[in-house]
Amino acid sequence: MAIYLDKAKGRWRFDYQATVSLATGEKQRVRATRLLPAGWSKSQAREYEVAEIARIVGEASSGRKPEPTIHECVLAYLRAREGTRGHKSATEHLMAISSYYLGKPLSELVEVAERIVSEKMRAEDEPRGKRDPRTKQYAKWSRGTVHNRLTYLHAACYEAYEKRRVETDYTRGMEIPSADNERQVYADRRQILGIAKACDRQDARALVLIGFYTGLRLGEMQKCQIVDGHIYVPPKASKNSKPRLLPAHPRIRHWALKYLPLKAPRITLQRAVERARKRTDSWDINIHALRHSAASAMVNNGVDLYAVGKVLGHLDLRSSRRYAHLDTETIGAAIGKIGAKKV
Repeated sequence: MAIYLDKAKGRWRFDYQATVSLATGEKQRVRATRLLPAGWSKSQAREYEVAEIARIVGEASSGRKPEPTIHECVLAYLRAREGTRGHKSATEHLMAISSYYLGKPLSELVEVAERIVSEKMRAEDEPRGKRDPRTKQYAKWSRGTVHNRLTYLHAACYEAYEKRRVETDYTRGMEIPSADNERQVYADRRQILGIAKACDRQDARALVLIGFYTGLRLGEMQKCQIVDGHIYVPPKASKNSKPRLLPAHPRIRHWALKYLPLKAPRITLQRAVERARKRTDSWDINIHALRHSAASAMVNNGVDLYAVGKVLGHLDLRSSRRYAHLDTETIGAAIGKIGAKKV
C-alpha cells in the first residue's frame, strides 16, 4: 500500500515509489509523496491512492509532461487554510465531490462541474430520497449545497492560477448554479410549538424553542454562555466574529438556563429535529428556518429592521432587508401618520 498513517502528524500520507517502463522501453524510477488533509478517513485516502497511482504510472509510461490535477489544487487550497475557521466546511464540501475529480486533470474541470450538476442536484419538486447507509447523505443534493461545493472547487482551482502554479485559468466556462438563498420559510408560533412537542430529546426541544425565541443559529447555541440570565454569544461563535448579548425571553428562560450551551453533537440534534419535522409533516421548517421565523415574528409585531438586525447579529443592514417585505403593515401605519393632527 502507498498510504500509511503518519502518527507524528496524525494524518494519512501517500508515499509511492516504483519502477515503470517508458514508451522507449527504458526503465524509470518514479516517486511521489504527499501528506493528505486532516480529517480524511482511510477509505478517502485509499480512493486517492488508486487514482493517483494510475495517473503517475500513465504519465510516466507515456512520456507526457505531468498535467496538474484538480485534486492537487484542492490539496494545496486546504493546506493553506488549515487552522482557519472555514477549513472544516471547505474540507467537508470538497471531499463530498472528490469521487468526481480524483485523477482528473485541470483541463477537465468544466466537465467535472457539469457532471456534478446533472447527476447530484435535486430538482425543486423532486423528493429527497433515501440516505446512503455509509455516508448518511442523500443521493441528491439541494441547489444550495451544489452551489457551495462547486464554489469551493472553483476557488481551489482558481487559486492555482492566481498564484501562478498553472498558466491557464481552467475555471473559465465553469457554471455554478445560483444558491437560491432568497427563498425563506416562515413558521408561526403554533407550528414551532408542534415541532418542539414532537421532539424525542429534551435538548432538541430546547433547540427549537430557543431558536424561535432568539433567532440564534445552531452553532451559536452550541458555543454561547449564560451570563446573569442573559445569553452571551462570544466572538468565536458568531458568524461575523462580533459578540452580542441577548435577554432570555420569559418563555424560554428555563430552557436556556438548563440546556445552553447545547452539548450533544450537531448531527444528533439535527436528526432529532428532523424526526420531529417528519412526525408533524413540517419538512420545510428546518433548523435555520427558526431564525427566519423569529425575524418574521418580530417584524410583524412592529419591530424595525435595525432592531431585528441587532437581535440576529447582522453586521450590515442589507442582511436584514430580506425581511422588508414583511414590514408592510408597520410601514403603512407610519405613512398614515404623515400630516395627521396631534391629539
